[in-house]
Amino acid sequence: MEVYTDASCQTVLPNSTNVASLSSKMLYTSPEAGCGAAPCNITSPVCHFANVELKNSAGKTCKGTLLLENPRGATLTASQLQEQVQ
Repeated sequence: MEVYTDASCQTVLPNSTNVASLSSKMLYTSPEAGCGAAPCNITSPVCHFANVELKNSAGKTCKGTLLLENPRGATLTASQLQEQVQ
């Protein structure tokens, strides 16, 4: 899977990118490198999401992104949301 920073899927996100710097940024994915993906005209997120930061008792944090819909319009129940966060 390749991650791009532009809708034309020409600029690959470097592996050295600081993940924290991606907050509120739009990213684009392709199933494989060099697949020649056609440019897309998406200007907003495809589904609602939330960035999550969990902290354990030792103070160590774990960050991730939780898709609140998949596909768009199919929302999670409260118990499904809690299960996904865990």
